[in-house]
Amino acid sequence: MKPVLSIGIVNWDTGELLQKCLESVYVHTKKVPFEVWVVDNNSGDGTAEMIKNQFPAVQLICNQENLGQAKGDNQILKRYQGDYFLMLDPDIILVEDTFSKMVHFLQERNNDGIVGCRFYFPNGVAQASVGPFPSVLDYLVRLYQNLRLPKTPWTHRYAVEYWDYSHTNILDGGYPSGACLLIPREVIDIVGLMDEHFSPAYLEETDWCYRIRKAEFKLYYYADTYVLHWLGSTIRKLSETEQRRIQYIWKINYHYFLLKHETVLSRSLVRVIGAMESIGFGLGRLGCVLIGRAEPSSLKRDLIAFKIALGSVRTAEELRV
Repeated sequence: MKPVLSIGIVNWDTGELLQKCLESVYVHTKKVPFEVWVVDNNSGDGTAEMIKNQFPAVQLICNQENLGQAKGDNQILKRYQGDYFLMLDPDIILVEDTFSKMVHFLQERNNDGIVGCRFYFPNGVAQASVGPFPSVLDYLVRLYQNLRLPKTPWTHRYAVEYWDYSHTNILDGGYPSGACLLIPREVIDIVGLMDEHFSPAYLEETDWCYRIRKAEFKLYYYADTYVLHWLGSTIRKLSETEQRRIQYIWKINYHYFLLKHETVLSRSLVRVIGAMESIGFGLGRLGCVLIGRAEPSSLKRDLIAFKIALGSVRTAEELRV
């Protein structure tokens, strides 16, 4: 039977969570024929062997190196058979037939857009599953957040404290999380594959959602079904240096998003703000170095951030952390 739904998971070293994810998919997805694709980005934790032994029905693609999220998703998007593609992170666990409900939701609306659902942490605490698109205002808000100042409805619009996740909405200024996102085939046929410049990770689904909205499809948040999300499971396993590198990659991809979608003025403003931010933090860190509370080598962090803001570092490959 031809699948209605194709579930695509890109994995790197999260084999234990992926196993639980796949178990929950096969237990709870009942009302829609589906197939599962997993791209394993050269994991060193035995993920590929686990899938072959425990989930033989999974379509497995094994890469010889970590190609990142967008390239992994595109490998699946070039092969999937379903009428719908569900982008799924390996740290998602189903507790009900969420995917069938999401498919039915879009079918009722003639596939006029894409849809994400409600998220909870494993302990049952509500989790944000909608985010803002990059912009000058968003960059300023993120700077405010990085300073760990008090939360406000203006600076934390989509935080669970301020945004109503109990009601289904058509999203205006935001987009549904790519951790569990359903897209009809006809939308993908029009918008195209993911932009592999957003590698190895971060903002690839943001760019995809922006292009989908620009093509006049709707972005839905569906409140009547949910999943559990082990947020940040991959990042927590990284070393301090690797985590810092990921932060730089996020900044690089943020500027690339603005380059694609914003005006010259907006892009320039964000670069100026980013440069001022790195100078400010750099001066603070220099003070710590002078009084012996930080190592001189730590100043390299702010130099790299300054170079990214100015545009002299534009890809992950150019980073020297």
